[in-house]
Amino acid sequence: MKNELFVLDAHTDFGMRARKTVRLDAPLLAESDGSQVTAQSVARARRRSRALIRAGSEVNVTLCRATGDFFREWGLPGSRFVGPEDLPMEEYR
Repeated sequence: MKNELFVLDAHTDFGMRARKTVRLDAPLLAESDGSQVTAQSVARARRRSRALIRAGSEVNVTLCRATGDFFREWGLPGSRFVGPEDLPMEEYR
């Protein structure tokens, strides 16, 4: 037990956390079955990571541009607010 460490695994069924025992000399990266990673699996993980970061960045840029376009067209927040003092109250009675 001295050469083991307990960790929580977030990748279990139904999102529940399971307690696993891991040897202290176990590799930092491992496949889901505990086997050693290969250069191919690391390269695949890096490609997927880059693709996810790129997609998130593109969504962020799109949302920022859409927000900027909206405020360029409509003006500053509240600039088109029409208060009761600006309305002809006789039409609303």
